[in-house]
Amino acid sequence: MTAPTTPQVEETITTRERILREASTLFAARGYYGSSTRDIAAAVGIQQPSLFHHFPHKQAIFQELLSYSLDDSAAVAEYLAGASGSPAARLYRFLVEDFRYLMESPYDLRSIFNSGVLEGEEFEPWGRTARRLHVAVAEIIRQGIEVGDFIEIDVNFARQAVSGLMLETIRERSLGEKLPAQRPTRTADFMLRALLTDPDRIGEVATEACAIEGLPLYRDTTTACD
Repeated sequence: MTAPTTPQVEETITTRERILREASTLFAARGYYGSSTRDIAAAVGIQQPSLFHHFPHKQAIFQELLSYSLDDSAAVAEYLAGASGSPAARLYRFLVEDFRYLMESPYDLRSIFNSGVLEGEEFEPWGRTARRLHVAVAEIIRQGIEVGDFIEIDVNFARQAVSGLMLETIRERSLGEKLPAQRPTRTADFMLRALLTDPDRIGEVATEACAIEGLPLYRDTTTACD
């Protein structure tokens, strides 16, 4: 006898959230400047006046997506750059937390990281946040080289390698590919093994990373070690 199946409950989302999700998809496909509020409203299935009830203009929609993508990541990276403990463990923890956040995102974030929009004056605050994020990750890598955790390597190159792995995860996630739940830890393992002077320390590094306390939380999530 086959056990009865439990019907799946369809996710209920607000109109504001639907706007953000559809806008992120359009921005990724057409670019920020190639997408209009009319396009976004049509994708959501509402009229423009209804869209303007939630967001006064297209810029506000993109700014909300920028905040989602960058604010928490920068805060966590900066915290870890100044925290105690080995740089290797701190970089590992950042990678696990950030990759899990990207994997769980309901938005298509390709336009956030693959465009020159952040250079525009109206998005300068988020451009600064992106630079803060990059500086903090580079600082953890620099510290790792300085104390002998990491091999001698160009800091900016290593930081760009981290960004490249993030972009690939965003791309796969946006295309609807099912990513394994182990992707964050596997990515952290991969990156740290490439950087560690002694790759056999990876288990020790992972354990120390999970023990780091006081980490700022990404929105709507618990930490990866919970």
